[in-house]
Formats: sequence, C-alpha cells, structure tokens
Amino acid sequence: MTMTMFKAFTTFWTLRLISNVAAQNKYNHTPPKILEAIAICRDKLREDPHFPKIQHSLARLLESQIETPSTSSSSIANDSLTSKHKNLHSDLISEVLQLYHSVGVPSPEVNEKRLPPPKIRFESLMRAGTIAKDILHDVNKAIFYYNLATRLDGIEERLRLMSFEIIIPIFLSSAATTSQRASAGISSAEISFDGSLGSQASQISKQQYYLQQAMELCNFVSVQCPDSFLVDEFKGATLRQMKQPILAFESYNLAMIKAKQQCAKLNSDDNTNKNDWLSALSNLLKTSILVAAAGREFGMLSPDEQLNLLREAEDHSLPILKVSDTFDEYVWRSFQDQALDLYNNMGIVEKKQGSLHEAVMYFRKALEIKSNDGHALVQLASIDRNDGKDDILSNVNELDPEYVSALFDGYSSRFESELVDVLHYRGHILVYDALKSALQKLEKSTSSIQQVVDLG
Repeated sequence: MTMTMFKAFTTFWTLRLISNVAAQNKYNHTPPKILEAIAICRDKLREDPHFPKIQHSLARLLESQIETPSTSSSSIANDSLTSKHKNLHSDLISEVLQLYHSVGVPSPEVNEKRLPPPKIRFESLMRAGTIAKDILHDVNKAIFYYNLATRLDGIEERLRLMSFEIIIPIFLSSAATTSQRASAGISSAEISFDGSLGSQASQISKQQYYLQQAMELCNFVSVQCPDSFLVDEFKGATLRQMKQPILAFESYNLAMIKAKQQCAKLNSDDNTNKNDWLSALSNLLKTSILVAAAGREFGMLSPDEQLNLLREAEDHSLPILKVSDTFDEYVWRSFQDQALDLYNNMGIVEKKQGSLHEAVMYFRKALEIKSNDGHALVQLASIDRNDGKDDILSNVNELDPEYVSALFDGYSSRFESELVDVLHYRGHILVYDALKSALQKLEKSTSSIQQVVDLG
C-alpha cells in the first residue's frame, strides 16, 4: 500500500468515526472542514506521534464533538444505537483527555523546540480537569489534572491561583462527603481506594488523604504566591476541617492581614484600576468576616473584639456603597455580597450578647442591600420586637431561593445527629419496638427484623 493510499484509507475511517458520533447527536452537525481537519491531524500524529502542537489542535477539534448534558439527544429510540453511541462518546472523551495530558505533560521524546509554552500546557490540563469534573463527574480524575496544572513550572501567578481556587474546594467537599459517609457507616465503591466496597476505616483514610493533599498543595502554592491571601484562606478552611482550630484561626488572620496590605497598596497607587481595588476590598471584607466567625466559633475572640474587626471592615466599605454605577457589574455584585455578609455577621454578634436594638439595625442594613435576603429576614423574625417603624416582615412574600437552598444543603450533613442526639427523636426505635412486640404476641420469629428504615 502506497503512502497516498494509506492516508486516504486512514482519512476515510477517521471521518467515519467522527461522523458516527456526530450523526447520533441531532444537535451536532459537524462541518466537513472540521472533519477534514481532524483527519489531517490524525495523519500527522501517525507520522510523528510526539508533536504537542498537533496534539493540542486535535484535542480542541475533538472536544468540539463532545456532547454535554445540554446538547445530548434524549430522543434516541433504539437501545442498541444508544449503547453504541455511548461507547463512541466515551472513547472520544478518553482520547481528548489523553491528548490534553500529552500536551500538558509532554513526553521526554518531544524535541525541546517543540515544547508548548507553559500557558498552553496549563490550559490543556485545565480543560482536561473540567471535562473530568463536568462531563465524567469523576472527582479523582479532575483532581489529578487540576493538580498538575497548579504545580506547573513557569506559569503566571494568576493562572496558578485560578486552578488552586478550583481544586481546593473539590478536596474539601470530597473530604466532607467521605466524613459524612463514615459517620453514617456507609461504604461506597465510588470512594474506596481499590474501587471495591470500602469499610468505614477506608472512608476515614480517604478523608485524611483529601485533606493532606489539600494541605500539601496549600504549602506549595504559598511558596509560589507568598503575598496571596487566598492561600491562607484555604489553608484555614483545610485546618478547620482537620479539627485544628488554633492553626485555622491563625491562617484566617494571616489572610486578613494580606488582604489589608493589598488594599493599602492599591489605594496608594494613582494608576490602580478601580475594579481591581474594589475586588481587593471585597477580599478584605471576606477575610475579616472569616476571622470574626472563626474567633466566635473557636472562642478566641470576645464579642467586642469581633465587632471591632467587622466595624473596621465596614469603615472601608461605607463610602463605596453609594457609587455602584462606576464599577463593573460582576465586581460590584461580589462586593455587595460581602457587605451583606458583613452586616449579617455584625447583627449575629450583637444578638448573641443581647444587644437587640443594634442587631436589628445591622439586619436592616443588610436588607437595604438585598431586600429578600433570607438570613437577615429570618434573624429579624427571631427577635420578638415590634417598634412600629416599618412592616418589612409583613411584606415578605418569599425568601431568597439561594438562602433556602444553602440552608437545606448546609443542614443535610448534620440532620441525623441533630434529630437523634439533640432533639432526641425516637420514632424509628418506637416503630421497631412496636413491630417486634406485635410479632412476639403472634408467636412469630423476630430474627428477620434487623433494621428499620425511617422514611419520614
């Protein structure tokens, strides 16, 4: 077979493979030029497999063929066709991940002149991580790619912090999930190390693994980005989950100090972009809130010390709340969210020490920023007070949906312990005892009753 015939043969089968994937997705009509480009890239890689630039181009082309939940067809009637379609799609995703990995971590056989720049390597690993997280829903695979991206040599600080800000919450949420499963005595093939059903001990080990990996990455990034408050903020969150409150508080406090320094630096520079400055101010509010909340939770700050911290942050934000039209909408909204949290936290501190008049004042300030904020409304409703000044509560039709969702999500992890240990709920025990007693009266064996599931 001549080289020309070989190229024609491989091009034919490449076009056929991609066409099969595209044809089974009614929303995906791949232009012939893209199919031709894919075939050309494949030909070049067969001739020269260690060519990152071509690998990157092919990965981008193939990625455009990957179906997302919003584009996939739900009307395929033939089950065998669906199965074939899924296999083709799975193969396509695997190939894209492999290509992006080859670009992000080039083979030693790649000629030095062909090595892609750090930014392209970073982008490739980030794309692979996003595909693993959002399409495959594979947390461990996503962590693998994001971790490689974060640890890349030669990338800009902003890129390193971008991937860092994505991966640490994944570590922490994974650790929290395994902790909940361990507490409930649940084992899962998803979480165990070897892919089989794991024991409670393996769940705990997996939780420790996630937290240790998060801490190691925090330490690595803190060396690369020594002035970033974000590293200390996430380190505090990790230490908090590791049940090391003193170290967690110290990390949050260091994050706040760095956020203050950044604000002061930008404020003294006449050429500072106003949106960058507002973003830095948002970070100062956020870190001040974290320090006050940690101080309250761990018993390290008195109510007065907490309020002093929060009032200092308020002093920075008050002049800004009146000039919203001069800022980028996204940056302004982020700042408003932090100001909202600031007033709610100030209200909580005042309420806890019995200063109800001051507490009401702060909750009302929060509502001036967001009139349906669930937290402020609920706190106001919990204060038995009616001074006749207004009817904020009587005019409320519904709470902020985000607040309601966060309330249920935040409570779900401790629902069972609160119900049984705090509220002393015994419904499941009473049902079990009643059923066992009834069977005994009927002279029936009770050995078959091992567990009772309370479905609420």
